[in-house]
Amino acid sequence: HGEDRGSWKGKGEATFTLEVPALLDNYGKGAAWESAVREVDVLLFDNNNRLIYRTAGFNITDDKNNSTTRVRKRVTAKLRDEGNSNRKYQAVAVVNARETLAELPADSLLNRPTYDELLESLTFELPGREALEARGVPMWGICSFEMDDLKSGTLPEISLTRAAARVDVRVGYYMQGKLSLESVHLYRYNRAGSVAPPILWLADNFTPVEWSGDLNGTTHLPDPASLPDGETPLTVDGPLSFAINDDPTNPVTSFKQGIYVHEADAGTTDGTANVCLVVGGYFSGEEVPVYYRVDFRTIEGEYFPLLRDHRYLVTVHMVGMDGHATKEEALASQPQHPGSIGVSAFPWDEAWDDSDSEVIISDPPHLGVYMMKALNFELSGGSLEMLVFSNVGKWSVQEKPDWITISPDEYAEAVPQTVTVTADALASGSREGYFYIASGYMKRKITVTQQ
Repeated sequence: HGEDRGSWKGKGEATFTLEVPALLDNYGKGAAWESAVREVDVLLFDNNNRLIYRTAGFNITDDKNNSTTRVRKRVTAKLRDEGNSNRKYQAVAVVNARETLAELPADSLLNRPTYDELLESLTFELPGREALEARGVPMWGICSFEMDDLKSGTLPEISLTRAAARVDVRVGYYMQGKLSLESVHLYRYNRAGSVAPPILWLADNFTPVEWSGDLNGTTHLPDPASLPDGETPLTVDGPLSFAINDDPTNPVTSFKQGIYVHEADAGTTDGTANVCLVVGGYFSGEEVPVYYRVDFRTIEGEYFPLLRDHRYLVTVHMVGMDGHATKEEALASQPQHPGSIGVSAFPWDEAWDDSDSEVIISDPPHLGVYMMKALNFELSGGSLEMLVFSNVGKWSVQEKPDWITISPDEYAEAVPQTVTVTADALASGSREGYFYIASGYMKRKITVTQQ
């Protein structure tokens, strides 16, 4: 059940509790296989941050199984007691990555690599959806303990995080019945990723500080030289294509649980090297698809990275028939405005909230202020755009502060309209206000700040 090195006094079994990511079933946000634990390997590091033990022996039992909460599974690994009850250890659980571990040199324990050295070796490539479902999404987790913890059976839980990101695409409310998805193409993606994120080791007690993903977090990309074909660039131009529907008469409005990707750094305004999507779709009554480029950025145009254990929801809010004739033309073009095709990002196990992208008051009356919840201006002032649509018809601006201008401030047609909000310059300090977009009995409050 594993390998060991050093003078160990006696054997013992350690039962670790793995907290597995939740199984989200509502709205198709998750599937059981995305949280499946099929293979578990435990790596033990000493207080010098060096690998001292590796085991593939394990047993898994379900502690509970609830589709809306995280699941606890138990894995038993045979460890040995060095006789120092106060000595710190770190147990790393590597899940669904047995093939990656198998590629480590046979004498890896003899060399006693550090965590960071081992991290550079634990890289993997994502297979297609079917193969990934059969193998399971690679995951990682870590906990610290002392030998007395092992003897008393009070080891902490290991919380697992997935080593990949997921991208879903859907047609938004306004475009329902007008657009059907035909295909999605991923460009400039990373062909490999790291199973484990980096860890900061504190010098005083060697307690690990775990990676914590957030929407502004940092990626950890493998060094291309560490991959088997180290002379090949990490980033692949692509495309990685996903055929969704070739029948224009059979509308398809969502594509989920199909695109799984490695982490990727945030793009730049230059756009020539950004990871991006090209979405193809049929307009109602048309037999030839058109294509649109989508970059991963906020409504303000700020690019954000693709992070492990996060989901990205691409929503086609409103587009015209003036898309591009080929995916290659779309790739070479400017990306769609985020208010036209927006991207929302969420930690994988959190339900997404559409309140920032569209508000449905009732059906059919609808008022939407797309992808904008607040307008934030610099002291120098300037202009920001948003898109407004009401299928009731006329809408108008109400109760705006006197230091902003809005153009247009009313509109009478039931078609999407770009609205420009301009703020005067402010010498110092800050100010805040709000205005309403009103249409019939529907209202949407928009907050405006300047600082």
